[in-house]
Amino acid sequence: MQSLRIQTAAQIEIKLSKHRDLGTNSPLTIFQVAYLLDVLSRGEDSEENYSELFSIHLN
Repeated sequence: MQSLRIQTAAQIEIKLSKHRDLGTNSPLTIFQVAYLLDVLSRGEDSEENYSELFSIHLN
C-alpha cells in the first residue's frame, strides 16, 4: 500500500505541475486542484479518493 501511496503522490505532483505550467489553459477546475492539494497535504489514501483521482486522470 505504501508504494501505491507514493505513486499516487507522484502522479498528483506531476498533474499539479502541468496545471501550473498550463495556467488558464489547464483542463483542471479550481475544485479539482484544491482537492488534489488536499490529498497531498493530508496524505489521504482511502479507496474513495483513489477512484476520484482516477476519474480526474481520465479528464
